[in-house]
Amino acid sequence: MTAKMHEANLMAGPWTDPDECAPIKEAVSGSCSQCGAAALARYPVLSADGWFEVVKCQTCLHSESRAPWNRLGWIVVPEVDV
Repeated sequence: MTAKMHEANLMAGPWTDPDECAPIKEAVSGSCSQCGAAALARYPVLSADGWFEVVKCQTCLHSESRAPWNRLGWIVVPEVDV
C-alpha cells in the first residue's frame, strides 16, 4: 500500500463525519432566561474543570444549568469497593 493510499484510507474513516463525534442534544422544555427563546437543550461539555451536563440556550448559548457529569465523559468506570 502506498503512502497516498494509506492517507486516503485514514481520511475515509468514520471519524471524519462531524455528526458522529457531536454529543446528542436532548431538547428541554422552557425558555431562556436571558433572551426568551424556547430553544433549550441538555448535553455534555468538557471544560477546564472536567465534564459537565449543561442546559444551554441554542440561540444565545446562555447556560441555564451546569452539573458535574461522568469524570471521564462517555467512559464510565465501574465503582470498586476497597
